[in-house]
Amino acid sequence: VGVDLSEVMIQKGKERGEGPNLSFIKGDLSALPFENEQFESIMAINSLEWTEEPLRALNEIKRVLKKDGYACIAILGPTAKPRENSYPRLYGKDVVCNTMMPWEFEQLAKEQGFKVVDGIGVYKRGVNEKMLGQLPTELQQSLTFLWVFMLKNV
Repeated sequence: VGVDLSEVMIQKGKERGEGPNLSFIKGDLSALPFENEQFESIMAINSLEWTEEPLRALNEIKRVLKKDGYACIAILGPTAKPRENSYPRLYGKDVVCNTMMPWEFEQLAKEQGFKVVDGIGVYKRGVNEKMLGQLPTELQQSLTFLWVFMLKNV
């Protein structure tokens, strides 16, 4: 089940194909229209950054995820181009992007009872594996376009 606030995105998903195991509905990540522990796995790629209350959205994911289920969640890295949408906040303007960083999300997920099973970065140009081998995870995350977390609901 694909969920999005935007009717336009729902329509694009439907155009790519629906079927017996794939459907799309309009919904809010912070108030998912599903029963408790309904899903064995959930994927949310570049979604939580666009919520007003990331903690609430993460708790909704946890609520609809079965115990021992997995959540694959990707968070934009600090230099990802979509983060430009949050710049006007410096002038006191309301913005859509909440600017949560991968290392902040990781801490938030752990505090909500998720276990971080794995993580991998999608790196910006110019970053190579030789550079990464020496760096702690937080610094690796700072060089990414996005960081993909695999979480277990424990």
